[in-house]
Amino acid sequence: MLMGFNLFASGFFTALNDGKTSAILSLFRTLVFLIIPMLILPGIFDVDGVWLSMPAAEVLSILLSIFCFKKYKSKYHYDYGENSVASIQDELMQQFEKMDKAYEEYAKAKGLSYLGLVVLEEIFELGDGCIQKQISDDTYYPKQSVNLVVKAFLEDGLIELKELPENRKNKGITLTDKGRRLCDDVVIPILRQEEAATQKMSESEKCELVRLLKLYGNAYCDCVAQIGK
Repeated sequence: MLMGFNLFASGFFTALNDGKTSAILSLFRTLVFLIIPMLILPGIFDVDGVWLSMPAAEVLSILLSIFCFKKYKSKYHYDYGENSVASIQDELMQQFEKMDKAYEEYAKAKGLSYLGLVVLEEIFELGDGCIQKQISDDTYYPKQSVNLVVKAFLEDGLIELKELPENRKNKGITLTDKGRRLCDDVVIPILRQEEAATQKMSESEKCELVRLLKLYGNAYCDCVAQIGK
């Protein structure tokens, strides 16, 4: 969720023809801010520190993005008025952070890390036989981070790795009985609550939410495609 704001920030400066700032934001998010937590956090939280590296990188990237927004405000003449892009993004970021915090607190209450819950939920939804590349592609987390979580799950007896007949180079992930019980206790309740949250909106509100997201998403993709030509 935090990732969305950071991707927007990089795209925002690209749209302003400021490739340097956009490149800096992208480099720090995908490399510098990822390496620093990976060097520090494992020494404090052991394996959990590796899992926390990605969320930590996103948080650090948000701070850098906010700094850049404020630094170049006068140069590019965008403001923080009630209906400005920055104001809208601030509000979106606050909502994303609130949702992220609730998700993280739930994971901790169930004895999992943020990334651990993300991966477990993805394994449950993809079903037996899924591979790590699918999880990485769906969640946008690096393969190395996903692999560390999978190894921990394997050691805890939550999953098994089985050779796939159609692709012997990859091993499919299968939940064990212990893993399925954990999903019953952890994953299914959070999925039900996500559904319950949408039920608090009327049908017209749901349709409007989807419509606006599609409208913004299509407009954003078109704008980025134009500057990429």
